[in-house]
Amino acid sequence: MKSDNLRSSTRSTPRVRRTEQVTFEDFRPDPELNEIHRSAQFLDWAAQHMPKRFVPYTWLTKCAYIKPRLPRIDSDEVRIIRSKRISQIKRVLWETYHRRSVSTPKGSEPGVRATVDSDDLAGTDFLRRRQRLANGITGLQETRAKIDTGAMKDAALKAVVQNTDPVIKQLMQPDMMRRLALPPKRDDD
Repeated sequence: MKSDNLRSSTRSTPRVRRTEQVTFEDFRPDPELNEIHRSAQFLDWAAQHMPKRFVPYTWLTKCAYIKPRLPRIDSDEVRIIRSKRISQIKRVLWETYHRRSVSTPKGSEPGVRATVDSDDLAGTDFLRRRQRLANGITGLQETRAKIDTGAMKDAALKAVVQNTDPVIKQLMQPDMMRRLALPPKRDDD
């Protein structure tokens, strides 16, 4: 009956969709899942409903353990999520939902969020890993420059070092390192 009234009223006036603010309280944790999977599920849900919004660790803990109230930031449960469970949560988030985690900036309330799309994934995790690769290549080359293979006693290890030389040379090509350099910062960053 109510839907008939709604249909008749929308014919004369354009229908305006009323959107309500989505909050973390709208998430309904699945009690069948363990706390690791519930946390990953919550981060995925937040990425869908509140893109790029950071989830404080207190909220992640509340949803992980299905707590009736928000725990304190210094509680044991929050400490466990932050220090002992977060790597497992990140693994499940990636393997199940194909999202990476992004930590809150320094100076903000401690928390994390999941990437929302390919642009977000490229702009956060991909660039970070690319920079690590460039730094790793530079560090590898610097370390190799200090190794005197003539003075090495371990023949197998000496062979590994020497067999890596062509790879390091290829990776240290200026063109390769230029491609790995981070793009200039944009004004909206």
